[in-house]
Amino acid sequence: MKSASASSAHDHALKLVIAAPPSVDLMALFRDLARLHGGAVLRNYQLGTLDALRMETIRFSPTLLQQLRISLHGLVGQRQYNALQEVLLSNADGILLLMDMEPSQREASLHTVVQTIRSLQRQGIDLREFPVVFLYHRAELTTPALLQEWDQLLELGHNRIPRFCCATEFDNNSLLAMEALITRALEALRMQAF
Repeated sequence: MKSASASSAHDHALKLVIAAPPSVDLMALFRDLARLHGGAVLRNYQLGTLDALRMETIRFSPTLLQQLRISLHGLVGQRQYNALQEVLLSNADGILLLMDMEPSQREASLHTVVQTIRSLQRQGIDLREFPVVFLYHRAELTTPALLQEWDQLLELGHNRIPRFCCATEFDNNSLLAMEALITRALEALRMQAF
């Protein structure tokens, strides 16, 4: 997470990261979010050997009473090297953890959570004290009981981490998850300033 000095009064910016298993079509999510965030710019770039996505948008922040630059980052494809994810997570202000609820993707989704937690721990960050939101993708492919099992496994209720569900085709809940993450990240930056 950025230090309070890195987010000075002159630099109102949020860096948000999406962590997802390779089975999730991040390009589709980024396209939907860019479409829903009027004026957002979507870029594809290389980070080491992997394709990375970046969406940039500007909006007015009632919390800061100023314009806020938001950049959203994600890695596309198989990630065999955790160092690239750590580069992406460095100086992040919040994470959207996207879980694939397709039953055959359970292990890959758990791996994503574990690797994200480890990457943050190496940077001295505790996931329970960091702005994070979970998005259960393809939630229609599982049962309500299994969704509750995931919630308990991830201790979402205990840690008060918000969770949203979306269908195979990303929907309005994806946007709601992003808005919740932006709100949490802004609140964390506001608390750091005091």
